[in-house]
Amino acid sequence: MYKEFTAEREGEMRDDPARPESEKKYTYAGYLAHGGRIDEATYNSVMQRVGEDPAADFAEDFADSQTKITADISGISLDAIRNETGIDPRFIYGVLRHDMGPDGVEHHHSQMSDQQLLVESLRMLEQGSAVGAVIDKHPHMQFN
Repeated sequence: MYKEFTAEREGEMRDDPARPESEKKYTYAGYLAHGGRIDEATYNSVMQRVGEDPAADFAEDFADSQTKITADISGISLDAIRNETGIDPRFIYGVLRHDMGPDGVEHHHSQMSDQQLLVESLRMLEQGSAVGAVIDKHPHMQFN
């Protein structure tokens, strides 16, 4: 099953046996439907970079340790998500973590916590249940 995001059929669930899950095309509309809060230009830039090398291993020590702690506490497996989606959420996290905001921008994702960035990474992969698990384990944090 995948969500189709076209102007005529936004959000309709469809089975497409010819389309493997690893080739799922993620969209900004899908990201927003999961509560995403990063602007469209940044989203497109991140997903373009991920699309160039979806199997990239960006889980350097810092990114891996920060995301692993949050994932473990939340009861989710980032490896399982990577295997399901074909994209490592730690790679998206790393891209977001290393992207510095332009001068004069008051609110930018570079100011987000590690947990918030991981949630945005999961939202970009449209992993609603994983997003919910992280949010449930961190009720003291703002994710919207």
